[in-house]
Amino acid sequence: ISRCQVLLKAIEMHGIRNAIVMAEDISRINRFDGYFDKILLDVPCSGEGMFRKQPELIRSWIEKRSEYYVPIQKRIIENALKMLKEGGMMVYSTCTFSKEEDEEIIEYALSLCPQLKVLPIQQQDGFVNGLSDNTHNCIRLYPQKIKGEGHFVALLQKGEKTESRKKIQESEYVTDFSDTFSCILHNGKLVRREEKLFYEPETVLNLKGLRILRSGLYLGEFRHDKFEPSQALAMTLKKEECHNAIDFNLNDPRVLKYLKGETLDVRDQNSNGLTLLCVDHFPLGFGIISKGILKNKYPPNYRYR
Repeated sequence: ISRCQVLLKAIEMHGIRNAIVMAEDISRINRFDGYFDKILLDVPCSGEGMFRKQPELIRSWIEKRSEYYVPIQKRIIENALKMLKEGGMMVYSTCTFSKEEDEEIIEYALSLCPQLKVLPIQQQDGFVNGLSDNTHNCIRLYPQKIKGEGHFVALLQKGEKTESRKKIQESEYVTDFSDTFSCILHNGKLVRREEKLFYEPETVLNLKGLRILRSGLYLGEFRHDKFEPSQALAMTLKKEECHNAIDFNLNDPRVLKYLKGETLDVRDQNSNGLTLLCVDHFPLGFGIISKGILKNKYPPNYRYR
C-alpha cells in the first residue's frame, strides 16, 4: 500500500486524469482479458543489482534467492500475457542478474504464447544483450558499465497490431464547475464519496470487488457547503482551462515563496478569488486572491523545505 501511495502522488503531480490505482494480486485482475495496449511489469526479484546501493538487501538474498521469486515471476507474466491485447507491448524488468529470473522467464513467456516476440531495444553505451539466442534483444545493465544500478529489461510484443477498440459513446456533464473551470469535466461522470468528489472517465472494466485506492481524478472535497479544489485538480489543468489564472516567470521570487506555503503580494496581477497559479504556463497550484494578496493553498505535504 505504501508504494501505491508514492505512485498515487506521482500521478497527481504529473496531472494524469484517467488513472486507476489499485493494490491487488495480479490473479484477481486477469479478468481484463486482452484489454491492455501496454503493460509494464517491474516484478519482485532477488535484487542482486541493488547490492551496491542497498547492501542490506544481501541478507534478504541469502534468505530467499531466485528459487523463491521464479514461481512468482512466472505467475505474474502468465497473467499479464492474458491481459495484453493482440499487438500489445509489454516491458518485463528486474533488478537482478539472475539468469533464472531474467532470460529464463522470457523463455517461459515465449513458450506460453507462440505469437510473442522479443523486440530490439535501442542500444546505448554500456548496454549488454541477453544471454541466449531467443533473448538476444533483451538488455542487461551492469553498474560497472552504466551510471546506475543493475537491471534486466525485455520489450515484448504479442502478435501484430489490430484495429483499435471502438470508443465508448460518452455524455458531457454540465456542473457548477463551469463557472471556474472549462474543458475538464467531459466524457465521464462525477462521483461523490462522502465529502470527496471524483471525476471518473467511462470504462468497460469490471472493478467490482477490487481494492481501489483511486479511480479517476480527485477533484476536491466539500467543507461546510463550500467546495475546496484539490492539488490533483490543479496539476491536471492548463492555464486556459481556469477562468482565473496568473502566470509567473520561473525566475520570479514569488514562485519559491509559493512553494514554501507563504502568502504572496500579487497586486500586479488582474485576478480575484480562486486562482490557478502557473509558472511559464505550467500549473503549480491554487490560491485565493483578495485585494491583491494571494492566500496560499499549496498542500503542506508538497511544500519546499
